[in-house]
Amino acid sequence: MTQVVDTVDQRQLRTALGHFATGIAVVTTVADGEPIGMTVNSLCSVSLSPPILLFCVGHRSQLHPVFTAAQHFAVHVLASGQEQVCSQFARPGRSRFGDLPWQPGHTGSPLLPNSLVTLECAAERVITAGDHDIVLMSVQHLHPLCGDTPLLFFAGDVRDL
Repeated sequence: MTQVVDTVDQRQLRTALGHFATGIAVVTTVADGEPIGMTVNSLCSVSLSPPILLFCVGHRSQLHPVFTAAQHFAVHVLASGQEQVCSQFARPGRSRFGDLPWQPGHTGSPLLPNSLVTLECAAERVITAGDHDIVLMSVQHLHPLCGDTPLLFFAGDVRDL
């Protein structure tokens, strides 16, 4: 029988949840005419009809105000071999694109090359949940698949399937 714990140690919880393998995505938008992006592993499909996704952004992130105010996003599910892209968009700072090539999509959001899946979305709603905000978005455009092997996050590390 499992013992119920009254209080949860945040470090232990983080370690435990780190053993749930997740895909890795980069969410991009435009703010003040500049491309902005961040790595997320909180991407989730909410509904197929209508097509709705969500991602979460921490209140302490300096990109929080950008992503909670944005009207459009591009979501890039990273493919095996895109570890550098994952790291580049996970680092601190507002400017993470560096010299990475991109082009504007149908919604104007920056599109990155070679992602496994790319979806362009419109903001629908932001919901506060603890120390993060949940950003709900409707899928506006789906780009063709580019490969079939995802990049994963498991036990604190980036891995191939």
